[in-house]
Amino acid sequence: VLGSEGVNPQARQMAADNLASIETRRKLRIGAPVVEFSAEDIAGRPISTSDYRGKVFLLDFWATWCAPCRDEMPNVKRVYNDYREKGFDIIGISLDNSRDALARYLEQEHLGWRQIHEGGWQSKVGRLYAVNAIPATFLIDRQGRIRHKNLRGAELERAVRALLEEKPGAP
Repeated sequence: VLGSEGVNPQARQMAADNLASIETRRKLRIGAPVVEFSAEDIAGRPISTSDYRGKVFLLDFWATWCAPCRDEMPNVKRVYNDYREKGFDIIGISLDNSRDALARYLEQEHLGWRQIHEGGWQSKVGRLYAVNAIPATFLIDRQGRIRHKNLRGAELERAVRALLEEKPGAP
């Protein structure tokens, strides 16, 4: 069925979504400034990327039901514990549907960084970062630029250490 302008509405929507996706990917390229957001953490406190200026930080999109996320969590936790006193932090963005499942997991695993929960795949922050698979991570440098994406294991630690060792203003 064609719309009033002779164009299939589904095709029009698909084209619009593709154009928006291209723009989003451009904004999320390595070296681009962090895409700013503000939200509430699971305790109801405001949290914003601007709160992390001057720090190296990881945006970690994950969920308790995601096996690869859970497999990587001990490494993320270790890197956080090893480098938090040196200027590293994490903002967790949970794509769990259940806030209770998230709260239980956080307590059980003793995760010390702040978490955002906005109700699963409908997360505003997740959509802002075009997250369509998890785990998804963005490592941000002290100048607020995206420097790495989707690091795991030893690669995450090496990148965090290198960014913390960079002189202020370094590329």
